[in-house]
Amino acid sequence: MGAKWSKRLKLMRISKYAIVICLLLSIVFAGFTIYGINTGNFNVYITESDVDLAVYMQDDKSDISAHMSIETLDYMYDATYAELPRNIASTGSPERGLGIKNDKINNSYNAFSLCLVNRSERAVDYSMSLIVTDSRAGYEGGNAVNAMRVAVIEENNPLETAKLYAAAEATEENAALLAEALKKYGEYPSQTIYFKSEELIFEEMHYGLEAGGEVKYTFVFWLEGCDEDCVDNLIGGKLKMRLDFKGS
Repeated sequence: MGAKWSKRLKLMRISKYAIVICLLLSIVFAGFTIYGINTGNFNVYITESDVDLAVYMQDDKSDISAHMSIETLDYMYDATYAELPRNIASTGSPERGLGIKNDKINNSYNAFSLCLVNRSERAVDYSMSLIVTDSRAGYEGGNAVNAMRVAVIEENNPLETAKLYAAAEATEENAALLAEALKKYGEYPSQTIYFKSEELIFEEMHYGLEAGGEVKYTFVFWLEGCDEDCVDNLIGGKLKMRLDFKGS
């Protein structure tokens, strides 16, 4: 095992100072924060607008609301794509496969599934975007966004169908080293979609969610251990993001 990979594995042996992830998600505001010690919950908010969108994570919709709090891991280590569950979207609640799906055994990813509902009396178009609103380098200067990966899965499809988002590699050498490592540990099934910028992770438009219609999304966040930027200098970093669903 190469020296660089061994250096990355040091991150997985750290306990007290492990990277921790806290997400705050909302229809118009969300945050994703990496701390060195403390954590919090995912929070989902929906604000008033001229269309009526809502989210829920229970099969019977008993939790449908403008706000919900979602438990996170106390700390999170690096992982690689090949280690993620292929059926993560369909696991969870008995009927719809909803709910919190954080890896509490290896602390290697945060994930959850929810349903977005259009309670308006007409069809709604909506945008979905993930935006970095604040960041802080790790104790040794590392930028967590460079090693972060985001997978977005629709409905109960397998992980292989997910849209995978990542920052572009800083150099051609880093890109080659990443490709080499992924060949050994497990390649991505499709081409990665690069973050639009350090501030805008992704932005996509969806059309024609009919009145009473629903769509299920599963979000998976991890730090890619095969990435050259996934090293110990990420520890103590802070990254806040906002996930927007905007109906029109």
